[in-house]
Amino acid sequence: MMRIFNEDKTQEIQNPDLELGYTKKDKLFLAHHEAQEEIQQQSHYEVIAEYPNGGKDLEEVIDVEYQPAKEAWDEYEDIFVYIPYTQVQLNEKLNRKYIPSEQASLAVVGKMFLKTMSIADTETKLSVSGLYDTWAAGKYEAGDIRNHAGQTWECIQAHDNAVYPDITPDNPQTWHTFWKPLHGKSSETARPWVKPQYGTTDMYHNGTTDMYHNGTTDMYHTGEYMIWTDGKRYKCLSDTVYSPEEYAQAWEQCKSPLEVQS
Repeated sequence: MMRIFNEDKTQEIQNPDLELGYTKKDKLFLAHHEAQEEIQQQSHYEVIAEYPNGGKDLEEVIDVEYQPAKEAWDEYEDIFVYIPYTQVQLNEKLNRKYIPSEQASLAVVGKMFLKTMSIADTETKLSVSGLYDTWAAGKYEAGDIRNHAGQTWECIQAHDNAVYPDITPDNPQTWHTFWKPLHGKSSETARPWVKPQYGTTDMYHNGTTDMYHNGTTDMYHTGEYMIWTDGKRYKCLSDTVYSPEEYAQAWEQCKSPLEVQS
């Protein structure tokens, strides 16, 4: 682990306060080494075995290792230097920490106005959908709007997840009884394909068994757009609950991702 020093590199710091300063990589001078001349290898031979015929086995013993010539060089240690923030930097840092950004502030203002507005058309709801909250289990009234998994959903029947915990996005039949995906009427507001849940479904509600006819609120209508699984945008040519693969006649592929067709 690299050591940390003050800006002058005269004192090592053990526990720098990163709320009041920051660290950056640097180098600490350790020593200067003079140039070295080339040193030739020096060695001698020693007898390791002798034979009756006078023969000998010799072994070379290195006395001085070869060293190439080396220019003078300075030795450094990689370290971190701790740099305290200036007062101006501290003020800016505190602003970033405690003062919401302009974008976040505008989002709050937008949500305030959103609560006082009555937006009737789907296209506007989708255009400002970034101001709606992400769906989470809770109590909802008809007309509430939430975002989930790239879709913007509108509550079509009041419910409380504390009473009906199974009304969740991962439970399609139940979910589509209480929520409908908003379908864009232009290429710009197209959202990924959501398979409509159609047919008659029994649902236990308020102590009675009611019949709900799905596929009427979440079906695709003429003039609506969606993004198919191939990433291409399609325009609905006639009311349908079927995908382009299931019923191609009901869909027309847009020529370009941002095309708005009349």
